[in-house]
Amino acid sequence: MPVTTAGQSITDALTSRPPEPPPGGVRLALVPLGVRVLRDGPPLSRRAVFWIVVCVAINVAGLVLARLFPVLNN
Repeated sequence: MPVTTAGQSITDALTSRPPEPPPGGVRLALVPLGVRVLRDGPPLSRRAVFWIVVCVAINVAGLVLARLFPVLNN
């Protein structure tokens, strides 16, 4: 819900642009923190590793099949 400030009409508030997103550096700065959390956290269970391998294998198979049979790209 847009908020009007003193001297601003509701039409101006509804048509104004949202604030700009933070610069990319802020997002890049959080990458080392995420890697540290993954390394210091508990190890993945065998079940989790199994499903990760299954999902990656399905994606790789889809890519290979799409290259071999271009009709699958539709």
